[in-house]
Amino acid sequence: MDTKSMVFSEMIRTEIMDVIKGMGDNLEAASKNLVMEAIRGGVPSGISAYDAIGDSTCSIVNYSVEFAGDVCGAAKGAVEGAVEGAREGGLDAERAASVAATAAVTAGYEISPAVGTKIKKAVAGTSAGVKVVIVKPASLFKRPVPKPNAVSLRFNVN
Repeated sequence: MDTKSMVFSEMIRTEIMDVIKGMGDNLEAASKNLVMEAIRGGVPSGISAYDAIGDSTCSIVNYSVEFAGDVCGAAKGAVEGAVEGAREGGLDAERAASVAATAAVTAGYEISPAVGTKIKKAVAGTSAGVKVVIVKPASLFKRPVPKPNAVSLRFNVN
């Protein structure tokens, strides 16, 4: 992660911490806004919008768990933000929802199978009228698989 990405990740951490401490909106709304901001260009240049969605969603899930927040609400908000942000930015809303949901589930399973399962149930279905497709990341396969670069492994949902 480069310096600019670390700064954005720290911004997400601070926002999540403030929300959990009661200094802002609820966590679902805050997560939605953070992902929308990432899509609008609030992340370092040179990062695709879809990678920004995935990276910010992973950070949101991780920091929500770190501060004992509502991780399912945070994940749902991130998916909603991906859909709305994609619509605003002229991106494919279904792909954006899939990237966010896949990133949230992946981050959840990296924490624990229980967290991953809860997030998967929370984000499955539709979000803002868009079908959410969760792509099984290679890291969740039971058998060994070839490993391309980490970004495409987690977030490439073409």
